[in-house]
Amino acid sequence: MLSYEEFVEKLKTIPAKVGTEGTAIYHDIKLQGDNLTYYRGGREYFEGKHNPLIEKLIVKELYNAYQNLDSVNRDKVRPYISRKQYNPAVAFLKSTGLYDKKGNRIE
Repeated sequence: MLSYEEFVEKLKTIPAKVGTEGTAIYHDIKLQGDNLTYYRGGREYFEGKHNPLIEKLIVKELYNAYQNLDSVNRDKVRPYISRKQYNPAVAFLKSTGLYDKKGNRIE
């Protein structure tokens, strides 16, 4: 299992754009202090049809989910994420390479 510092380093490897198996796309993903910030949007994001609000996930909550879950999905991460951002949490955890596409822990 990774230490908190190692986990944060993994978060830094998340691409600037992450998609899910559904239609959600998360853009401009950045680690800013104790938060992982991003914008949520699809085609309208690129076409400039709306001005999306920045959203954020608390890194310590993601780490707590990682420490406790051998597999991730929306329902499993729910107790660990304080805001209703379960889908992006799962997408970001998978994109670190710590979980496979099905949500099973690799390490």
